[in-house]
Amino acid sequence: MNHALLFWLNGLIGHSPGAFEFALALCGQLPLVLCVAAMLAWWWTDAADTRDRPVLGAPLTTLGRAVPESRCRAIALGVAVAAAFLVTRLVASAAGGTRPLGHETLQVPIDPVRWEVLVAGMTGFGAFPSDHAALYFAFAVGLFGWSRTAGVLATLCAVVFSVARVAVGFHYPSDIEAGAVIGAGAAGVAMAVTPRWLAALSGAAALFDRFPRVMYPLMFVAALDFTQHFRLLAGVVFATVYKLAGMANG
Repeated sequence: MNHALLFWLNGLIGHSPGAFEFALALCGQLPLVLCVAAMLAWWWTDAADTRDRPVLGAPLTTLGRAVPESRCRAIALGVAVAAAFLVTRLVASAAGGTRPLGHETLQVPIDPVRWEVLVAGMTGFGAFPSDHAALYFAFAVGLFGWSRTAGVLATLCAVVFSVARVAVGFHYPSDIEAGAVIGAGAAGVAMAVTPRWLAALSGAAALFDRFPRVMYPLMFVAALDFTQHFRLLAGVVFATVYKLAGMANG
């Protein structure tokens, strides 16, 4: 079933260079940029955008309840997304799953040299579970905390983006399924505990009022790192893990 679905999806786009290029575009940074845009939108407004209409940079003390609560959910979801990414990366490092593009006979209607470059860049780390799927579905589930419509649309987008990664051979369907479960689970837990941890999350959100010159640049760096697939965060975490493992073995 895993291979059958892979070859069926690949066959849908394998005869059309245009369709294949479009699928490759969906596998790029666009989905991650859209996730950041959605989070920034709800950082400044409530879900319905009717109760509070803050001016950019307005302190929390001038707002009603909706926007501060929205910011608490945004912080909780951000932590969940980062946690889901790190879990999938750690599991992938241990599992070492292979990618279809380096082991299966796929239909690839684009320049062979360019494809070889893509293959070389994608085969240096494990594919199971998919960290992209974890990120997509974490955001999709998290957005239900603001709006059911937004959550449904985000889920549909997550499915489309994930299917594209299978169709071009970046992942097997099982990679996507495992990543989606991790991401959705992390976001579901985050949204469930947000009301219980509202005081702590409110304190974190208030830091943006108290130290805007520090917190907003940090938010920008975090958002930029997310669109770069958490290269900075992953580098720091994995360097720390490897160092601790070396100390333990020594």
